[in-house]
Amino acid sequence: MRLLSLLFLPLLLTACTDSGATLSPDEAFSEVREAMLARDASRAMRHLRGAAHQGHLEAAATLADAYEHGRLSPSVGYAEWERQGGTIVLPIRVLPGQAGRWHRRFEALLADSLAAGSPHRCN
Repeated sequence: MRLLSLLFLPLLLTACTDSGATLSPDEAFSEVREAMLARDASRAMRHLRGAAHQGHLEAAATLADAYEHGRLSPSVGYAEWERQGGTIVLPIRVLPGQAGRWHRRFEALLADSLAAGSPHRCN
């Protein structure tokens, strides 16, 4: 059993790494586009979570929508998506309660942002 635990430790550590946390919220959110163009949903979600945890309002809204619908698609208004071949839709795994949690987080970020007078980010 101990040997089995040691075998899974590197996998667990890799899965828990959040690459979006080392970037600024805007940089992490721009990395989402690159990940989606590469059709890498897990990398895109990591960057979205990193940006949302740092207070990026659009990232939190995108996560709430993705978890509600079980798919990740670009935010409305991205003209470059249409120029690069249409809409990209990536399926994601959704656990119970994730959609509600991210909707509440988005609403809290929005309220904080409006109270601070910034429509984009609250830090």
